[in-house]
Amino acid sequence: MGSHIEFALVTWLNGLIARAQAEGVVLGRFALKREGHRWEARAWGVPWSTAMRRGVEVKGATLTMLSVEERGGIWVARCIVDV
Repeated sequence: MGSHIEFALVTWLNGLIARAQAEGVVLGRFALKREGHRWEARAWGVPWSTAMRRGVEVKGATLTMLSVEERGGIWVARCIVDV
C-alpha cells in the first residue's frame, strides 16, 4: 500500500462525496478512464428528494484495505468507507 494512485483514489472519492453532499445529489453511476499517467473521471446522479428510499450516507473514504490494481486489463479499486 502507499502508491500515489491509491491516495489519488481516496482524495478523489472524498472530494466527490463532499461535492455531492453540498449539492444535494445522490450519485449512482461512475466512469474512469486512464490515458498514460492521466486519469479522467465522471459521476452522474440525481437531486436528492425526500421521496427517495433512504440508505446509508457515506461520510468519507478511508485508507483501510485500500488497493488499486489492474487485473487482466480491468482496473479494480477497493477501500472501506465511513458511514
